[in-house]
Amino acid sequence: MSRKAFIKTLKFLSEVAADTLELIKKDQRRTQASLAYLRNDGPKDYKSKLLQDSLRQEGISHEVLERCCPQSNGLAERLNLTIMDKVRCTLIDANLIPKLWRYAAHCAVLIYNNLPHSALRKHKTPNDAYGDSSDFSKLYLLCSSTVKASTSAGGKITKRTLSWN
Repeated sequence: MSRKAFIKTLKFLSEVAADTLELIKKDQRRTQASLAYLRNDGPKDYKSKLLQDSLRQEGISHEVLERCCPQSNGLAERLNLTIMDKVRCTLIDANLIPKLWRYAAHCAVLIYNNLPHSALRKHKTPNDAYGDSSDFSKLYLLCSSTVKASTSAGGKITKRTLSWN
């Protein structure tokens, strides 16, 4: 397992089936392994006849998990939370409008895939474990700030920065 994250932002929900199948086929070609399960909480976009027939034809079992129960799909839900935390922080820090969330999400996934992961042997990056090289050419500079840290003791929960430049 590489723990590599993939992201594709869609303009229309009708693109879900085709893009999911494209991602599965691309990954199967890349890894020479077949996908056994597709797990989600059963949104109607994944119930399309095209997707269901294609999954059946490929021998992939579609498991519908309980809605509003992130514990049943823990790894994926934790990754989504991590990525969205990075997106939110980036947008707030850079004082950007929420419409730019997809660019921040792509940057967050790029950074995630290129940082060492404790669950991977020898603390490899997800890109290394997947067999990809690091490519930062698509990384956008969304903010540029300098933090001056306070060295004075003030307790565990006091503000620890003096200013942002």
